[in-house]
Amino acid sequence: MSDPRKCEAPVGFPSFCVEEIAFNNISCSSTAEMNEGCPHKHIEFRLPRFASCPSVSVQIVGDSGANLLKVYSLKINDNVDNTTQIAIEAQTLYGTRPTGVHHCSIIAIGPPLKNAKKDGQDRALSAPP
Repeated sequence: MSDPRKCEAPVGFPSFCVEEIAFNNISCSSTAEMNEGCPHKHIEFRLPRFASCPSVSVQIVGDSGANLLKVYSLKINDNVDNTTQIAIEAQTLYGTRPTGVHHCSIIAIGPPLKNAKKDGQDRALSAPP
C-alpha cells in the first residue's frame, strides 16, 4: 500500500510528500541526490503551487569523505509548468571541485494555491481585505 501523502513530481524530478499543517498551510518535503557540475552541484525540485512564496529550508549531506558544501543559490519560481520550481546550487567551502555523493533535503511551507486552473494558465491572486 502506498503512502497517500507521497506525490509524484513531473517526469525527471524527485517525488515529494505533502502534509496539511496548522494555519491552513501545507508542508512539502523531498530528498534527492545532487547533480554534478563544475565547480558546483545543483538540484531542482517541482512542488505544488503555493498562494504566496513558501518558506524553504535546505540541508545538504555528503557521504564519508565528501567535501563540505554550502548553498550559494536558492531560487523559487512560481508557475513553471503549473508547479513551484525550487532550484538549489551549492559549492565547496573553498571553491574547489566537489567530490563524493551529496544529497539535498528540502522542506517548503506555505499556503496552497486553491482553485488553480488545470490547464496551466496563471490565476490572478487577489490581495487580502
